[in-house]
Amino acid sequence: MNITNRLYPYPILSKTNGTILDSTFDVVVKPKIIQEGLVITCSVTATLKNKDLKQLVENGNAGIFVHVECPTTTFREVYQITPEECRSLSNETLQGETVIEISSGKISGKVEICPFIIARNDFVYSNQKAEAFYQGMTFDIDAGAILAEGVPTDFRVNIARTQLKSTNSIFVTVPSTDEKQTAMNVDCENNRIRISMPQAMFQCYQAMKTSTANDSMLWSLIIIPAFVSTLEQVKLALKYETGVFGDFSQYSWFASVNRALIEKFGFGLDSEKFVQSDTVELASVLIGNPLESVLNELVHGEGEDEQ
Repeated sequence: MNITNRLYPYPILSKTNGTILDSTFDVVVKPKIIQEGLVITCSVTATLKNKDLKQLVENGNAGIFVHVECPTTTFREVYQITPEECRSLSNETLQGETVIEISSGKISGKVEICPFIIARNDFVYSNQKAEAFYQGMTFDIDAGAILAEGVPTDFRVNIARTQLKSTNSIFVTVPSTDEKQTAMNVDCENNRIRISMPQAMFQCYQAMKTSTANDSMLWSLIIIPAFVSTLEQVKLALKYETGVFGDFSQYSWFASVNRALIEKFGFGLDSEKFVQSDTVELASVLIGNPLESVLNELVHGEGEDEQ
């Protein structure tokens, strides 16, 4: 979400086009990926220096809000630092802190964060720090009006690594010992889904794996097809009621995938809904749609986010 130089009919606190002087509204965002789960947390610390806006936040007429948007997944959500999460540092300075938690399945790639102070009620407004033109004037503010804009920030999330985190332990990639093997092979009759490759192919894979920038591409080219093959084998075993399905259920990867499937879609590997579902879609969503990240980088370039 890009903040443009919008004009307001009342004084606003902003570093780009603000009309309130000797005041600040600074917000620091620190994202963190919870490795054991599927959650992205962002600690948000907002520091406001302006007496009139401070009073509005403290009495609940205005609030400090953080708009989070992910262009890749179209995720949009607004979070508030509540008055209870704020503390007064001085007569005109206020600091608020909160922690935002977002399921890693909802965001991928660039995540944009824009902080605002927004009116929560209708009220008559004036600000002692407004520039000379606005001195002595009052304004009828409607609920939802923006009173301050913080500097936007962004960070990146590699969903291919955070979505279904357990995939890091359920897949293993190895070189083939069979000199006649010419293509990738998938064996899911073990605790880990085993992906074997011819020696030359495996060496190329290892070389690319040294850079995390190649993660999404490798997951799209290798993990997704292997995952689809595995899900198809499970589906066939369940559909035709073969004893192989019971064998699959004893493996560690089966429990991890089944748990992720229930969390994301509401059904497990032993359900009719799974049989009727598209395995390519299931695999892509559970892994985190790495192909989407690859295509975005190929079309737009990785450096676009820095502009």
